[in-house]
Amino acid sequence: MVQAYYLNPRYQYRPGVGDDGTLIRAVHKVYSKLDPASPAVGQFGNELTWFKDARRTFGEPTSVAARTKMSPTEWWIMYGTDAPIV
Repeated sequence: MVQAYYLNPRYQYRPGVGDDGTLIRAVHKVYSKLDPASPAVGQFGNELTWFKDARRTFGEPTSVAARTKMSPTEWWIMYGTDAPIV
């Protein structure tokens, strides 16, 4: 599952992962299939960018420190509050 890899904070911030166009397209493709008519598709892109660029809650010192210390699920519960659509 390419999408799970892309959204895993343990791997996302490694060089080349966050900017990999193939991975980004795969994530968008899955989201579009789940709800193609949703007006939230635009917001999804914003939130994905926040995650990719470590902005908002994703860039807080505790979030950065926990990337490799917590399970991805727990990390998203704790630090993904600014990106509920993702």
